[in-house]
Amino acid sequence: MEVRDLVCYDSDVKDTVVGVKEFQVAAALLDGQQELLGQQVHSQWGPVHLFELCLTFGLFDTAWAMAEKGVRGCRLEAYHLKRNVASTVERWTSWSLDCQCKAWQVCDLCCFGFPVNEGVWMKDWDASLMDAADAARESAKKPLLRATLDAFRSGDGAPSFAPFAISEDALVHLLDIAILTGDQTVAMRCAEQSKLRPLRRWRSHDVFEFSTRRWLPLTDEVSFYGWSYELRAPHILTAALAVGGTFDGLWLSVGEAMPFREALTLCGALPGRPHRTSWAPEGRNNLGSLFLTPLGAKRIEHAQAANIPLDHFGVRCLIEDPLCGRSSPCLSFIDLAILLGRPDLAELATSQAPMLSQEGCRAIERWARPSPERWALVAIRALTLSWRREVTKAVAVYQAMKQYGGFCPVFLVDEVVVFSMSTDIMDQLNLWEAVKMTGWAHLGRRANLLSHSAK
Repeated sequence: MEVRDLVCYDSDVKDTVVGVKEFQVAAALLDGQQELLGQQVHSQWGPVHLFELCLTFGLFDTAWAMAEKGVRGCRLEAYHLKRNVASTVERWTSWSLDCQCKAWQVCDLCCFGFPVNEGVWMKDWDASLMDAADAARESAKKPLLRATLDAFRSGDGAPSFAPFAISEDALVHLLDIAILTGDQTVAMRCAEQSKLRPLRRWRSHDVFEFSTRRWLPLTDEVSFYGWSYELRAPHILTAALAVGGTFDGLWLSVGEAMPFREALTLCGALPGRPHRTSWAPEGRNNLGSLFLTPLGAKRIEHAQAANIPLDHFGVRCLIEDPLCGRSSPCLSFIDLAILLGRPDLAELATSQAPMLSQEGCRAIERWARPSPERWALVAIRALTLSWRREVTKAVAVYQAMKQYGGFCPVFLVDEVVVFSMSTDIMDQLNLWEAVKMTGWAHLGRRANLLSHSAK
């Protein structure tokens, strides 16, 4: 028997293969004729392997059996996958207006996921993430892809995970499908065998889902402009990060700007590997409102673990009062802590000497209605922090409460200043004389002792 006897040729056109004799191939496998089955067959495409002809004519089970029985030359190529391709016509959303991409040039709201010099462009590289994910899920249902992905998923300790060789191009397509279907196990095993990565456009509004922005109450008189975001498809993003996705240059932006990694950190999307950052917001911003929403407590934990400086996060507020009118300042957490008498907000300021902002000072002077209990709570909390040798909020508390000495136990503030501020900060802010002038002699003596010990 010759290998050409295992295929069907067109009777009118020479060397034109129109099918494969499946039963004859199965019989040859049973007879152990692997060497015969590994030979090339003449066809209209030139010499081709019988494995490829089986895939071409949809005989997936026969091709897989050939590979499992050790027929040489069985090799999976990218075009064998016949994967579905997503439409590159983007779904229009309100966030699309912010995208400034031009052809291959990406804006700050988009990136290619992996370094371009290490990747292969996917055919639907410009499709939206959700459309690409839908197409990948449909592709993964096809028999060849399903069995190949299952082989990678099960592993069985084999170095290649599949019974046939897989080309680099096919591997990167398998990796792309694994990422888009959120299959981290398959993605990591594909990545182990290939240094190439799939390139496609990742848009900020595809990755993050933003809530409707609206005013939310803090008190009867004070509201903040709340907004929030969540990951739209966390399983996809986790798989991409697991195989080295860098997402360089990508920013979250919805009126406020935050680097991609920091935005992921606040979502808790980097478990077990907290992202340490040197980034801090600049100028007026409303990023602080993220921590005042129902998910705020968790985000605070993630931010502190990553050393994100919350002192620079602002909160856009609306203050309304029948007597004083309306104001819309941008306040820091320490501003809000003093204004509202909220010690929990004071704890969010983490610098060594947090100060009230100019807007905060004006808001407190205009709007604050201090009571002994409210001010005492803030002062006692700051004092507690100083005793625990944690970062203190003493200067800001001191600033505000000195203006309302008749309404609060000022000695608590002076205690905090004396015991928690370094002498160089005290000198710079000219607070020593103010401390001594309170009439508390023992505080003055402690201040002098601190000053001498520092020298």
